[in-house]
Amino acid sequence: MQLQNYASGQWVAGTGKQADLIDAITGDLIGTTSSGLDAAID
Repeated sequence: MQLQNYASGQWVAGTGKQADLIDAITGDLIGTTSSGLDAAID
């Protein structure tokens, strides 16, 4: 599951290299995300 950001009234995926999100207790992969958000606000 890729996490998205809510910006300018819509859900958008980040840009750039994906990073794994790991559960601190179980060590399971719970999702991915990226560090960049490319959104223009009108």
